[in-house]
Amino acid sequence: PPEESMGTLGSEEPATGPEEPVAVKATGKGKSSSKKRSGRPGARGVAASNPSNGNTVSWLPRLDHTRSKPVFFGLGMLGLMVLPLMMFVLHGVWTASEAYSSPSVVMSSRNPDGSRGYIDDYREAYYWLRQNTAEDSTVLSWWDYGYQIAGFSNRTTIVDNNTWNNTHIGMVGRVLNSPEDRAFTMCTKLDVDYVLIIFGGLIGYSGDDVNKFLWPVRISRSVDPSVREMDYLTPRGGFSVGEDAGPAFRESLLYKLAYYRFLDQNQAGPGRRGFDRTRNAPIIQTPVQLHYFEEAFTSKSWLVRLYRVRRRSNRGSRTLKT
Repeated sequence: PPEESMGTLGSEEPATGPEEPVAVKATGKGKSSSKKRSGRPGARGVAASNPSNGNTVSWLPRLDHTRSKPVFFGLGMLGLMVLPLMMFVLHGVWTASEAYSSPSVVMSSRNPDGSRGYIDDYREAYYWLRQNTAEDSTVLSWWDYGYQIAGFSNRTTIVDNNTWNNTHIGMVGRVLNSPEDRAFTMCTKLDVDYVLIIFGGLIGYSGDDVNKFLWPVRISRSVDPSVREMDYLTPRGGFSVGEDAGPAFRESLLYKLAYYRFLDQNQAGPGRRGFDRTRNAPIIQTPVQLHYFEEAFTSKSWLVRLYRVRRRSNRGSRTLKT
């Protein structure tokens, strides 16, 4: 009857949404049963139904935003770790392009307006040496430039970059740190025609022979134990090219060859002649005089200076190009 039907319908529980099958392990051996869980809000998943037969076929998991926070945090930390590595690679590429990719005898520099300039003094000096000296000439220099002189100028050197002979290097060091007259005597015994030095005081080049001077002093002790490093230092134990320079240093051949004519070349204002830009100090204001060596060539930037060894009148003549 209609009344009974209405009562039956009224007694049914309202639908709460699609039900979720949940597998439940039965107490019996090898048996299992299933229960159904309603799709209430807050459930961990939503059942998907097959529209053809209405059966539940799979679960679609809901996205839990609370679990994505550690992922974003990890990605941020990874980015912070990768960024320094990328910066290191970029810095390495820039350093290689600016410094290591330049030829060793042609140095790159920056002009006052920011443009790139080039210091070509090495090649210039080696070319002059090849074209204006006798083929059997012998050049004395510190060992750093031996291979370059032999390769570019095709001239004999006393020492080169093959530093196995420490005695020869010590002898060259003793020539450079000796007074001019004693250095001349040693040069004649070694049959040296030219002395080449590197000087960066005019352009501010820090890799010159003046900054290396203490190494020739120390190594020369292997051939002359009377050499004392303190004689080349200031009273306070420092190294200076000014008025407080060590007495042995200001009388050394290297000092005279480096600063010959330098007082008239570089002016740093009234009363400050001969300002050394590398050492950031004015040199001794007494002009340098040479008696046994004469200037043969000085490069454009004064980076390479070449001096001819004078010959004694009783030694015989040896033709040199001038």
